[in-house]
Amino acid sequence: MRSLSMIVLNGVVIYISFNVFTFLIPFFMGSLIAVVSFWHFNLIFGKLQEKQQELAEKEAEEQASGRVCSIG
Repeated sequence: MRSLSMIVLNGVVIYISFNVFTFLIPFFMGSLIAVVSFWHFNLIFGKLQEKQQELAEKEAEEQASGRVCSIG
C-alpha cells in the first residue's frame, strides 16, 4: 500500500511539473520527488524500528520472568 501511494504521489508531482509549472522542472520536480520518497522511506523505517524495539522489550521481559522462575 505504501509503495502504491508513493508512486501515485510521484506521478502527481510529475504531472504538475509538466502541465502547470513547466519552468520549475529543474528545481521543483526532482526536489519534491526526493521529499515524497524520503517521507515514505522514513515512515516505513520508523515502523520497522518500533516493531524491533517492541520485540526486544518482549524478549527482555521473557528473560526476566524466566530468571525469576528458575531462581524460585
